[in-house]
Amino acid sequence: MKRLVMIMSVLAFGNYAQAQFENRVNLYIGLGITPFAPDQSIQTESIFNGYRTIPFVQAYLGYSVNRSFSIGGTFRQLVSTKDNYVLSNTSLGPALKFNFLPYDRGISPFVYAEIGINYTYLSQSQNTRVVQEPPPIDPKEIRINEITVREPELQLNIFPTFSGLVGAGVEFNIKKNRKKTFGLFLMGGYSLSTTAESNQVKENFPQNNSGLNNFIISGGLRFSFLRKKSLY
Repeated sequence: MKRLVMIMSVLAFGNYAQAQFENRVNLYIGLGITPFAPDQSIQTESIFNGYRTIPFVQAYLGYSVNRSFSIGGTFRQLVSTKDNYVLSNTSLGPALKFNFLPYDRGISPFVYAEIGINYTYLSQSQNTRVVQEPPPIDPKEIRINEITVREPELQLNIFPTFSGLVGAGVEFNIKKNRKKTFGLFLMGGYSLSTTAESNQVKENFPQNNSGLNNFIISGGLRFSFLRKKSLY
């Protein structure tokens, strides 16, 4: 009986001691892609569509309130191009993450939400396009069939605008990493932005009917540090 009590005491103390130290700060760094909607035939009507799928960079620095919930800040930088246009979007803001299982488990699914303050740079190079006019109903009517439209060079610095992103993902811990200071993550989400509603966009591109609203897919590394004693 005494031996059983001693074994149980050792196990309990071991679990308690392990629970005493947790990594409170997590840094997530990764790359992602944004599949843009197809461009329309008239570019000035879809200035936020049709860009090339170029990886963006992102980072999230979070403080773990407990082993499931963290609060922190996020950074995301996207740069892409298409014919006659360059788009750059920088987003900074607060974020929340909730893990359904403790983040330091082998596999832990999570949900994620953020609010961003955005700086957007949009440039349009000088270009010309030909607009086809519909044929006249009366064959005797004389009408110009084509019109050449010249678009000016433009550079817009759009700030501030706001965005929101919600998503879900999963993170993985490396089994050989005893202190659980290193892991991987994969996530997807959808972002909504007010950039297209800014006065600069409306004044310079009154025909635009597209928005900077996109799905994102990203993945990368998680670094955990600042081990402290914990009661949870």
